[in-house]
Amino acid sequence: MKTIAVDARFFGPSHTGLGRYTQALISGLYQLKPQYQIYLLSSPQVVRYLKTTFPRFNSISVKAKHYSLAEQIEIPRVLNQIKPDLVHFLHFNAPIFYSQPFLVTIHDLIKHHSQGLATTTQWPFIYPFKRAGYYLAINHAIKRSKLILTPSQAVKKDIQQFYSVRPSKIMVIPEAADSVFFKPVAQKIKELT
Repeated sequence: MKTIAVDARFFGPSHTGLGRYTQALISGLYQLKPQYQIYLLSSPQVVRYLKTTFPRFNSISVKAKHYSLAEQIEIPRVLNQIKPDLVHFLHFNAPIFYSQPFLVTIHDLIKHHSQGLATTTQWPFIYPFKRAGYYLAINHAIKRSKLILTPSQAVKKDIQQFYSVRPSKIMVIPEAADSVFFKPVAQKIKELT
């Protein structure tokens, strides 16, 4: 049986948009009842929830926080143990030491458009290191991924503007609104009919 691993460390509302995206993607995938073995990598606190909510998926606890040096070591180590056929990193922070097939979702290139100390809450002497880490991570994700998912044509054009990427490597998949937003509309339609 084929295996897919999903980096679900952003799962939940505490990670705002990325958390909502992660939660909706996993929920949708679970409803599809895929013919694959799915592994979800997430924090120890979230893994307990994932195990009860998505019991058909294999939830694996990882302690490495996103955007950390620890994720560069722990995530590849865990992935090399489970040996998935494909990994989906739901943000650009695919570990640079992971060399197996993966796809990545790139939501925007906002950091390419905004620069300088006015764009950060970091100490001034930390900012250049964080920026260098960002470019290292996103360059790796774009060059090494088998497929790049983006939410819009604008992001696809941005990626093509900044990087030499063949158009067929980038797939535009708009992010759907959560079903909670449709309840008022559905109720209103019901009232009108």
